[in-house]
Amino acid sequence: MNTTTILIVLLAAVVVLVLALAVWRWSRSRALRRQFGPEYDHTVESAGKRSLAERELLERRHRVEKLELRDLTDEQKRDFGERWRRLQVDFVDRPRQAVEGADKLVTAAMLARGYPEGNFEQRVADASVEHARLAPDYREARQIAERSRRGLATTEELRRSLVCYRNLFQALLGVDEVPPLEATDTGRELRA
Repeated sequence: MNTTTILIVLLAAVVVLVLALAVWRWSRSRALRRQFGPEYDHTVESAGKRSLAERELLERRHRVEKLELRDLTDEQKRDFGERWRRLQVDFVDRPRQAVEGADKLVTAAMLARGYPEGNFEQRVADASVEHARLAPDYREARQIAERSRRGLATTEELRRSLVCYRNLFQALLGVDEVPPLEATDTGRELRA
């Protein structure tokens, strides 16, 4: 083989390698976008660079894969469901306290499922691996709860917060809906 042939073969090998790497990165990006949905875009925006965001999402996935997440027992689901229903009833008279309680109840459900304790950002990152489409709801609920602590949230915002918390709560419990209370002391049925 002469030098020209060797250079052509090496150049072709480099081109094939670069194309293979580009296809691999595209495939990985596509898979992460499919898994994380809107959380992918949020993470890219927060990180400022796609490669950094994808690295973070991969680290989240690996972190959560190492956790021993478990489904809740029927008894735990009933207990959490009852606690949620009481929050909904409390919302009528004490919306701020009900939203605070919803935040704590979502955290308790996460702990019961096996998610580790941590700050809010860590909890939302961990939850986004299995419940990516609900991560924006969780963030919105928390932002409204923070505004509420400063006395800046309207009742309608608090209602929205409770709905957002409920969406993640139901997913954590593995139920489509937390059933309403059967009846109050007056016999009226309550709805969310």
